[in-house]
Amino acid sequence: MANDGRNSHAADPGDTVDFTPSTSNALHTEPVLCAKILDTVQSSVPLGIRSSDISMGSGLFAAADVDAGQEIYHFETKMKALNGGHDSICHYCFEDTQDGLGKEFKPESQAKACTGCRAARFCSQGGQVRVRSLKKIAANDEITICYMDPTLDVSARQALLRRHWFFDCYCTRCKAELREQRSLLGDSNKLPMLHEAQRNILSLIRKAVHASKYPGIFPDHEDLATLETRLRTATSSAFPAGTPWPAHMEPLPSARLSLAIIALKQGKPVPALRNVLKGMLLSNRKTNEPEWVNEMMDVVDVLMTAGSLPPDAAAFEDKSFPAVGEIRIVTYGYLWAMSKAAISVFGGGALYAKGVCQLMAAVLAKKKSGATPGTKEFYEAEYQPAQKKLLAWAGVPDGEGDCRSHAELT
Repeated sequence: MANDGRNSHAADPGDTVDFTPSTSNALHTEPVLCAKILDTVQSSVPLGIRSSDISMGSGLFAAADVDAGQEIYHFETKMKALNGGHDSICHYCFEDTQDGLGKEFKPESQAKACTGCRAARFCSQGGQVRVRSLKKIAANDEITICYMDPTLDVSARQALLRRHWFFDCYCTRCKAELREQRSLLGDSNKLPMLHEAQRNILSLIRKAVHASKYPGIFPDHEDLATLETRLRTATSSAFPAGTPWPAHMEPLPSARLSLAIIALKQGKPVPALRNVLKGMLLSNRKTNEPEWVNEMMDVVDVLMTAGSLPPDAAAFEDKSFPAVGEIRIVTYGYLWAMSKAAISVFGGGALYAKGVCQLMAAVLAKKKSGATPGTKEFYEAEYQPAQKKLLAWAGVPDGEGDCRSHAELT
């Protein structure tokens, strides 16, 4: 599958680029081979391989409409081996078999049964690749994937694409982000300075994360207040005077999310809560993306910690800080939205989605009174007022955040 917007012509990414897809030396010119490849997958819709509409090679196309969250196809991997660092873990139930396989691949017929689930260590279910849609795909549309972490800023994404895939990306998102940056800067010649600031922020946060995991390795990156000051300094000088760093522009949201985890690890749930809410709800994260589900787990973790503060905690001296009950109500709402998204993104049968739903069930079991999360009554009478107070305290403008929509909570 092609990257969305892949193109190898050397041109300004902000310009419209036209090209003629190649018809030679491409996979789609070998119909017998294409048929054999498609025969190896189990698909929910007819698939076809033909000349890509967005790249210089071949593309995979859906011959029928695909709903958001639908499994498009799955297939069995030919070599069902585990990561070399985890070669004693059963691929089916994730139990440690205490019987390492070494580095050599062993056929499934030679694999011992795991004593935990009695399934083969190289289990067919553990060796499946499943491809699901993150949005609606119309019939005859090309199916595309993202080649890297989509939460990276445009400069970092394009640098990785050049280094590892040897092309310049002109997808809609890259061009839109570059246009926004040019508009804010007022001068395209200032783009390198902004991209340098983005790299500096990434470096700051990476060192801070390492310092949190391995105390002493970066002693000047351990103090949370100092890190927040450095982040403000880096973002305040990147744009012309009077133009603040947009709250949604990376890597600021990712930096705030990282600071939240660092603060939580240091036993500081209040700054963790403010950072995690700003980082998540002011970003451009979408609920139909795996990254949203993964990062919402961090949000819920912080909320659950804040919702367990004792009544005499210093945080409650601030009258604008929500009460424990209000924090818990917001937690219920976020868990509901996260569970729905996990099922849509990963599939209800995925262990990860099941784990998210089990967490939601365990937390909601402690809710002794009031409306049931997911209902209109819960949203209007409990969630909406609690969420409004929480975000006002955190400094998140009214109307921001995917979790706030009624559709996500009913």
